[in-house]
Amino acid sequence: LLATDGERFRFPNDIVRTVAYDSVPEPIRVSRHRRAARLAGGRPEAAARHLAAAHDWAEAARAWQLAAHAAHLAFANDEAQRLLTDALDAAGRSGDRALRAVVHLRRGEVRTELGRHDEARDDHEHALVLARELDDEELEARVLEQLGWTALYARDVLGAVDLAERATQLAESAAAAKGALPSATLLLGRVRHWDGDYAAAGAAYEQVLR
Repeated sequence: LLATDGERFRFPNDIVRTVAYDSVPEPIRVSRHRRAARLAGGRPEAAARHLAAAHDWAEAARAWQLAAHAAHLAFANDEAQRLLTDALDAAGRSGDRALRAVVHLRRGEVRTELGRHDEARDDHEHALVLARELDDEELEARVLEQLGWTALYARDVLGAVDLAERATQLAESAAAAKGALPSATLLLGRVRHWDGDYAAAGAAYEQVLR
């Protein structure tokens, strides 16, 4: 059933591998996948696949998020989007609405950087609905801010006109939201600057600086 491959064993073909895998009782299989996920701690995408096979959907989603973050830092945004899509599927299976909202938010950020403004808006609006259902003011503020940044970048490339026209309104909502971060005020300054209201932009920038 096994062939040697240097210092390791391997299955001679996929049929033997599949039959061997399916013959393992599920509790043992789940235990082995969890153990393999721990051993793959430095490789989050591999760990995520094992966690998904163990039906540990929430942890699989978090592992795919980590893999996506690493891809994002390496400017591999298409790869990050793919990994976040896997994370979103796992988060949906987990039933954790807060986790789903965060993954939507992160995928929206990546899609904004890819210039896919309409798709980014869809992700952020899904996250906004979930944040409001959860009554999570901090998460709601983060999502409103990302919607505003997406709208601002849509203006910069003269695309997504409907979204771009909402940039000022979204920026004002983000800055006024409970739990708003200083970056929301920076966003408001950028939008005011774009609109030609330099005094209001300067006031916003001074507030951020303070």
